Amino acid sequence: MLDKAEAAATFRAADAAWDAQLIHVFGRKSAPNMRYTMAGRGMPNSNLRKAYDVREAARKTFEEACTA
Repeated sequence: MLDKAEAAATFRAADAAWDAQLIHVFGRKSAPNMRYTMAGRGMPNSNLRKAYDVREAARKTFEEACTA
């Protein structure tokens, strides 16, 4: 199991990768708002969805590290 610092770093990296995909798909102006919509999660098997799924897994790992 990752320690809290490692889990936080992994989450930050995954969140940045998802953010980059949001910008790629929706543009810099719309990307921040798309984080909070279903469309911001991407279609199944899209690069946006893959980035979102990795980010969610990292978020859950960080959450677990914080409560362990």
